[in-house]
Amino acid sequence: MTPQATFQWSNPVVDGPGWIRDAYILRVGDRYYLTGTSKRTDAPDEASAWPGFYLWSSDDLQHWKEEGLQIGLEQIRWSDRHLWAPEIRWHPRKQRFYLCFNARQREGTQRMGAGLAVAETVTGPYTLLTPDAPITDNNDASLFFDDDGRDYLAQTKFNLAEIDLDQAQLISSKQKVLLGGAAGAWDDAEKINEGSTMLKVNGTYYYFWSCNSWGYFVGYATADHVWGPYRKHVGNPIWGAARPEWRAAPGQSADLPFTEVGHGTPFFGPDGRLWITGHGHVYSGPAEHPYNSPRVCMDPMDFDPATGVFSSRLTWTPQEIRFSVESLEARREPLGSVVNGLGRTA
Repeated sequence: MTPQATFQWSNPVVDGPGWIRDAYILRVGDRYYLTGTSKRTDAPDEASAWPGFYLWSSDDLQHWKEEGLQIGLEQIRWSDRHLWAPEIRWHPRKQRFYLCFNARQREGTQRMGAGLAVAETVTGPYTLLTPDAPITDNNDASLFFDDDGRDYLAQTKFNLAEIDLDQAQLISSKQKVLLGGAAGAWDDAEKINEGSTMLKVNGTYYYFWSCNSWGYFVGYATADHVWGPYRKHVGNPIWGAARPEWRAAPGQSADLPFTEVGHGTPFFGPDGRLWITGHGHVYSGPAEHPYNSPRVCMDPMDFDPATGVFSSRLTWTPQEIRFSVESLEARREPLGSVVNGLGRTA
């Protein structure tokens, strides 16, 4: 009989970063690495509130150890604040880790730009490939490494472009591969559709994104080609939290402690399934600002190989799962082929 393992978790994660948005997790061997938007809430001024991009590590996803600053603000000469939404992906062909990030440009505007760094190991040191200028404007840049040898950069408002990682520059024009939904929808086109991330599962492209229309939710669309056309999943949104006035729409409980949970990105969890992580805001009422204490949240995603459908549910009480003790590859086998630098097995 195959030995069984038990894994427990609870949202939000309290033994980790005290303030983190856009939480992103990467698995390397049996260890997890976390990065995200890190802000010093005790900083004397707005510029010093954004020191750079930190990394944390964990064996159990619930207790995190800081691994230090990977890219500092002073290295990014084109930015002076608002360092947002970093991601670290493992490139299997290049055998390197790529850290993609976003930062506000210095020109006195609110324009964001995308930056890129590379390292031989997940804990660095990282070489900044964009010290003097961003790759392109826009926010929430996310890398996608296709299995045909081409690499892509996805961004806010459903923009997608091909990228040359060695030169840290786009080699195609940006294309909008999706459109926001109708007024009042979870992905209302007049709201902020952001947090793009892409996977390729069993030959199908999955484009995940978040929107702040009802609170903060994650949904996805699928396509047979990287450029689309993409078809929105009829069961959207699949994960996130609504503000009280919107909770009836996704059927969420009145005692839900979160008002926003989103910017969700997939990672391989302890049971071999794809899980989703993001940040959640918990606050007591209108007198408290909802962005005072964002923390890491995570839950497993179920995948039906027959239909290609992902589903998940946000949890906020202690959870427990049991699974077979096998290699990560064996536990992943029911999911099939997954493409996009979600980590290394060793």
